[in-house]
Amino acid sequence: MRPITDLFGHPVTDQGETRKDAGIALVWEHADPWGDQALAVIDRVPLEWEGLFEELRPVIIAEVGAPHHSNAWGALGRTCRLRHVLFPTGEWRKSREMASNNARTAPVYRRRPLEATP
Repeated sequence: MRPITDLFGHPVTDQGETRKDAGIALVWEHADPWGDQALAVIDRVPLEWEGLFEELRPVIIAEVGAPHHSNAWGALGRTCRLRHVLFPTGEWRKSREMASNNARTAPVYRRRPLEATP
């Protein structure tokens, strides 16, 4: 099997995850104070909540406003997963928001892990 190369023939050892994570982290760094404020809003969502991340957007916007850049939404979602604020259920649903890529499927999240559900 031939190694993967970039446009100039240099071997590519990173398939993009590292660069993607670095880009998202950079967006998150520039999201202050909005990012921490948005996290605080999500922390107040009831533990019984289950739904698409996009369903939290109107609540966040109503309380702290919109982010400086639309990419901050993705950085917020990633941060919520990494900090165990939101947990993926493994279920996927169609997006209802036109702004969220025209009815694409999106992961369903819950505020607490499945094993913590009574």
